[in-house]
Amino acid sequence: MFHFNFDDVMKKRLYIGLIILLAAIACFSGVQLAIKLYDYAKGEQSYNNLNSYVMLPESSTAPAAPSSASSAPADETSDPADLPSSSPWPVVNFGALTEINEDFVGWIRIPDTTVNYPIVQGQDNKYYLRRLFTREWNNSGCLFLDYRVNRDFSSRHSIIYGHHMQNDTMFSCLTNYSDQAYYDAHPTIYLVTPTENLEISVLSGYVSVTDLDPWQLTFSSDDEFQRWLDTTVSRSRFKSTVTPTVEDRIITLSTCSYEYSDARFILIGVARPVTDDPENLESSGPIDEDGKSPVSSESSSEHENSQNTDDPEEAQHGSDQQ
Repeated sequence: MFHFNFDDVMKKRLYIGLIILLAAIACFSGVQLAIKLYDYAKGEQSYNNLNSYVMLPESSTAPAAPSSASSAPADETSDPADLPSSSPWPVVNFGALTEINEDFVGWIRIPDTTVNYPIVQGQDNKYYLRRLFTREWNNSGCLFLDYRVNRDFSSRHSIIYGHHMQNDTMFSCLTNYSDQAYYDAHPTIYLVTPTENLEISVLSGYVSVTDLDPWQLTFSSDDEFQRWLDTTVSRSRFKSTVTPTVEDRIITLSTCSYEYSDARFILIGVARPVTDDPENLESSGPIDEDGKSPVSSESSSEHENSQNTDDPEEAQHGSDQQ
């Protein structure tokens, strides 16, 4: 005689339900991973495409000219012959890149790292968090300059934000500056703008919480600025020979860090224009047909916020990790 065992039936149903649930979770996770990898690949390809407009020092071919649909004056491509063969500066086709995105303000490079990207400046510190240089939606975003500082990097303190991507792109390598040896091997950052070449001598790097002052942009006096500089140096995880003064222009690179929740890694340097080689200045970017720089006098004028800009919803949030 058949004996119906309710407990066995329930156990079997529970077992089957658990298998279905685990399969669904695995399927969902697989789809999410595939989307993430596709997003990574699309972002990398987009920035690799931009390299056709830039000649790195070790390259032997000039930057590509823009297509007929987005042509730029011939004199807006820097002549590679203007730079000495040992020059660390990239040669940038500012005319072509500005045709792609008028928010383009400069190109940053840290030799022997993955940092070799365009920089933009939007109307706020949110737009480029999830948009590539081409403005296409992507979690890689774009390196962007704080919207409250001068687009020609002439402000006393300028901040560039970028994601800490898990595929080692964008600003991911900045956290390596926690080691003295890494700093010793990468003490200089090169920033090319339409009007000048800026050599950034790194002076400090450290992990910060968002309620500290590394994102402060305005200072009431030179004394306050000097105290801020002294504090910045004292927080560094490496020892630098650079001694900043109140006369210097400071540029900060900001990204997320994994040390703890809401952590940021801050890399700070002194930016000095390369003025001892006129050819370098000439090759730093294009000049419009009327003889003016693409950075207009209106855009270059002071438009800094009169308050401190350590706003976690605006500035610091611009470096979320992915």
